[in-house]
Amino acid sequence: MAISDLIGRIRDAQEERGHLIPQLMKSLVFHEMKDPIGPKKWLGPAKAVSMCPRAMVMAHRLGIKLADDIDPQGRWRMDRGTALHVMVQELWLGPMGFLLGGWKCPKCALVHGTDETGVVSFRSAVPMPGECERCGLKNGKWTRFHFVEPEFRDAACLVMGKSDGLLHMAPTPVEVLDVKTTDDLDKVYTRRDGTVVPPVREAPRETDVKQLQWYLDAAGLRSGRLLYMSPVASQIEKAMVEHQVPFDPAMMHAEKEKIRGLREALQEESRPIPPCPYGGAGPYGECACVEVAVFWARTRR
Repeated sequence: MAISDLIGRIRDAQEERGHLIPQLMKSLVFHEMKDPIGPKKWLGPAKAVSMCPRAMVMAHRLGIKLADDIDPQGRWRMDRGTALHVMVQELWLGPMGFLLGGWKCPKCALVHGTDETGVVSFRSAVPMPGECERCGLKNGKWTRFHFVEPEFRDAACLVMGKSDGLLHMAPTPVEVLDVKTTDDLDKVYTRRDGTVVPPVREAPRETDVKQLQWYLDAAGLRSGRLLYMSPVASQIEKAMVEHQVPFDPAMMHAEKEKIRGLREALQEESRPIPPCPYGGAGPYGECACVEVAVFWARTRR
């Protein structure tokens, strides 16, 4: 390497260290190799409704790790969604008294709404308190109580997760709330198989409906509500759309049967590998099982 090139690289590194954005971009990159799902490993509802059982079983039997990569753009979407959740839960619905969940005091850290095991559940969820029952701190602009999401566990299917809370707008019965963020409420998607997916302003996404079914089943409620929000909308009246979703016993039964079949295939290697529910083509891209199948084929030569 020429001395001039070396000096140039040193200068570029020094200039980069003096600016925030390049350092921020580096810190937002996430890469992790995760173990495949095993017979006794818990699943989250989002994973349970969107995963490919074929990919999971092949990866488990091969003993290969699966990559979990997130670039700065992915972090931008994820963290922006987190910020919108805080806005809806702690700044909007909580003070209105519409949202039930757990509420953590910012002074003494007491969580209001826990059950006898110390967990915030659907059964123990409460509205945002006006003041802390232990230290007496009044809930206000600068002493805001922080929302703790109710959680559930389906021990039979080994599915566990946390919801965005319970919505109670009396006299309407209590519903499970699920907040979703999307850059475009009016965008029409076309899957690889040619299927046209209507915009969420017209109808909720199928995977979101299935995820909500797990919460409804765990909470014992008959109705849920999906609230879609666009962080890029310029006007608030165009930034939100809601869909009420009834509990669907047939859909919930099918989802549980899918998980049971996955568990059996993971536990007993004599069982055949389950088929890909997407036919090798995921909803908006190639399914994960396609890449795993390459490794599977090599081991069977």
